[in-house]
Amino acid sequence: MTFRYDPVIAAAHGYEVRTDDDGYAYAVPAGTPKGSMRGATPPAPTAAVHEGAADVTVTGDCGTASLTFTSKSHFTTSYVIFPQWGFALSHTWHVAVHSSIDAASFNLDGAAPPLSQGWQGERDIDVQALSGQLLSGVAGGTTTTVLGECVAASPTDSIVY
Repeated sequence: MTFRYDPVIAAAHGYEVRTDDDGYAYAVPAGTPKGSMRGATPPAPTAAVHEGAADVTVTGDCGTASLTFTSKSHFTTSYVIFPQWGFALSHTWHVAVHSSIDAASFNLDGAAPPLSQGWQGERDIDVQALSGQLLSGVAGGTTTTVLGECVAASPTDSIVY
């Protein structure tokens, strides 16, 4: 997952987003004097881009995202936000599952558990595939934290049908 600060979200939770001379954004508690780094969060590129990888668990600068088929008819997906990026508040999260003959998309948008760094969801599915062929999936979304947004890097998984 890749983090990007959101000034509106940060302000709503008592933080101010600033940018340093090298173009990195960081947050400080509201009211922190200019030039002070007291209480500052880790810097993140203001235009961070993270390419997805074909992997069950994908790690980025702000956390991890995963997708795992536990059977031909069930998957679990999750994210974990690294503590320095604040608690997770909510997420938009989707999983697309496909084979050579069928496809479906699953919406798992919702709130994160209170005061948590992560979330896990699961679904029973009925996506068909030819015997011996792959059933593949990709997960992804955006998690809103108390400081901004963390964007998932598209974890993938496949299972032989």
